[in-house]
Amino acid sequence: MDKKTISYLRNKFPRLFNWIVKSTLLSWIICELDRGRYLYCLITKKPYFGTVFLAGQTLQERKDWMKRLVRQEITKNHKLEFSIIEIGSWVGDSAVL
Repeated sequence: MDKKTISYLRNKFPRLFNWIVKSTLLSWIICELDRGRYLYCLITKKPYFGTVFLAGQTLQERKDWMKRLVRQEITKNHKLEFSIIEIGSWVGDSAVL
């Protein structure tokens, strides 16, 4: 399950989302359903930020906010290159921004 789907489920069906999150079995099933996408990314050497690694911490809303912040920084300083440091990372999804 990708992050957009998770975010949609969390926003539109919060009770269902909470029920799934609290259920170890349902959480495990959802993770396993994403294993095919994980293997595809592994074979094609593409980045994978999905539920197999439980790497869905960066919600889509936060990523949108972070992208706007980076664009503002580029515009403000009129530079296309600058450094950002991220302290702590699990799989690196937010670092890709």
